[in-house]
Amino acid sequence: MKKSLLRSMFLFGLLALAAPVWALSIDGDFEVGPADGKIEETTQLNGDAVDLAWVKSILGDDVSCVIKHENLAASDWKQTNQAGIWAFYLSDSPDYFLVKTGNNQANNLRTFLFANNNFKDWAVLDLGDIYVASITNIAKISYLSEYNATPTPEPGTILLFGSGILGLRLFGRKRRKA
Repeated sequence: MKKSLLRSMFLFGLLALAAPVWALSIDGDFEVGPADGKIEETTQLNGDAVDLAWVKSILGDDVSCVIKHENLAASDWKQTNQAGIWAFYLSDSPDYFLVKTGNNQANNLRTFLFANNNFKDWAVLDLGDIYVASITNIAKISYLSEYNATPTPEPGTILLFGSGILGLRLFGRKRRKA
């Protein structure tokens, strides 16, 4: 009885600590997930090779550009049900995406790298994160590039998982002896 009570309390504690998941929607029809998280920004980039080198300096060498969406228009973006947050449909469900803005007054020509955290088919941007002053300025985004990281090889994943299980078993054995 005592063990089941402790298990129940542990499970309840985990549920209490879980972060709430909410998703933004477009026209109330389908969800696009919450706004994606900005990783880094710069003003120094100019060109595809320089963009890729910058992304690799942040994420490591195992990243590649999948596709670049150029000459974006305001109509390419979809307004979500929350003011100032817009979504763009991504063609390759990338791990990361890069957004380049045009002339935004004091913050000229900035490049932003985002982690595509939740709904991988959508890039979801809070305009405040990229210094775009109003929803009418969504056209200030000149291009969006999709990036994927090379997945961890399966043997490495299995080895990592196995070493974790072995460590837990040794820790449990040590606790029982004490």
